This record gives sequence, C-alpha cells and structure tokens, in this order.
Amino acid sequence: MEGVKNKKKEEQKLKVETLSIVCMVISMVMAIGFFLGLMLIFKFRFKMRLSAFFTGCGTMFLFAFVLEAAMHKVVLSGTRGDFITGNIWLYGLYGAAAAAVFEETGRFLAMKFVLKNQHDVANTGIMYGAGHGGFEALYILGLGMISNIALALVINSGAAEVLYSGMDEATSALITAQMQTLWDTAPFMFLVGSLERAFAITAQIAMSIIMFKGVILKNVKYIILPLILHFVLDFVAVIVNNFFGIAVTEMIVFVMAMIMILWAKKIYFEDGNLNNSED
Repeated sequence: MEGVKNKKKEEQKLKVETLSIVCMVISMVMAIGFFLGLMLIFKFRFKMRLSAFFTGCGTMFLFAFVLEAAMHKVVLSGTRGDFITGNIWLYGLYGAAAAAVFEETGRFLAMKFVLKNQHDVANTGIMYGAGHGGFEALYILGLGMISNIALALVINSGAAEVLYSGMDEATSALITAQMQTLWDTAPFMFLVGSLERAFAITAQIAMSIIMFKGVILKNVKYIILPLILHFVLDFVAVIVNNFFGIAVTEMIVFVMAMIMILWAKKIYFEDGNLNNSED
C-alpha cells in the first residue's frame, strides 16, 4: 500500500500535455461528426431512411456492446482468459471470430426482420451500415475520448488523489495504469482513432451493402461473405498491429476497406438493382 501512496505523490507532479488534450478533443469531435454527418448527409442529400440508420445503431449496441461484451466477460475471465490473451494468434482468432459472428448475425437479423418493409429500397443497406459504423465510432472513440479528457483535466488540476478515494489497491492500480497511458502516449496517437474509425465505417457500409443484397435476393453467398470479410479484417488488424505497429496496420486496413467498398459497389449494381425511394 505504501507503494501506491508514493505513486500518488509522483502523479501529482505530472501533467498531461496540452497538445494531447487538444488531439483528444479533435478525435471526440470527429467521432460525433462521423455519426451526425453520415446521418444528415445520407438523409437530406441522398434521401435515405432514418429508420435504417437507427436500426444499424441499435443492432450494433445490442449485439456488440451488450451480447458480445457479456460473452467476453465470461470467456476472458480467470486462467482461461489469461491463456487466450497470452497468445496473440489465439487472441486474434477469438476476437475476430466473436466480432464477426455477433455483428453479422445482428446485421442479418435486423435486415431480414426489422427492415423487412424496406427490402424494395436499395440504399437501405448503405444507411444501415452508416448507422452501424457511425454508432460504433461514437461509442468507442467518442466515449473513450470523453473519458480520457475528463481524466486528463483532473490530473492537470492537481486533484488526481480524489480518484483514489475509497478504492481498493487493485482499482487504484488500474487508475494509475490509465494515467500512465495518457502520460506515455504521443499526442498525435490520439488522432489515430479517427483514422481507424473512418476505415471501419467504410468497411461496415461495404459489409452492409453485401449483406442486404444477400437478404433481399436470398443469396447465401452474399450472406456469408460479410462474415468472412469481417473476420479477416479484424484478425489481420490484431496480428499486424502486434508485429508491425499501428502505422502499418492502418495502411493495410485502409487497403482492405477500399477493396471491400469497391467489391460492395459492384455487388450493389449487379443481379438486378432495386429502385431507391424516400421516406
């Protein structure tokens, strides 16, 4: 416990760089911008349906942030969790498979049942993907940056000690680790999340276009394809980041996202495209 107290005293002398906070704010604004921008532009410029957008949001929240997260708490706990996270290949396989299965199952069910009255509107898949990916950006990047900014402001105000009030040693150690991350991370790295989310949204829209085409045409190939693409994208990102770092990872993810959206565009216009209509 004495070690934790000494750590607290050291922390009071440290500050989070102003530039880091500025970069966090930029990323937070970008996350909100992705969400609102996609919704408003697609609705008012391209006359797409808001119901499809919010269906994407709700599906992402339920299947990724509730159901998948609940499974992670069970699977990644105890010695089993240590075994999985201790092997990057196993962890990559598990994480990619979980994300692909939960998100693509949700995407399929939402498009088949919730959006069944919009099967005659071709751009439903695009708007759904915007909601799915836009909400993911808002939830992961937006809330993450808000948390970072709040913690950074507390640290810089000299009131970091209040965070430890009433907490046990394990929780205190966790807070210390979060603070250490803010001190050690280069300012520009807080902007990388915005780039990553832009690529992820592109991929989400691509997978939604393909899945929607599969649902309306009852084409198993197009239904399974997003599952495979999702798994490959996530698995490659985890493995490449571990061995080559974030810069190489983002370049590869960008290339993969571009290939996916071009492939989705081709699928969108083939096999008898549907007519678009307004709300």
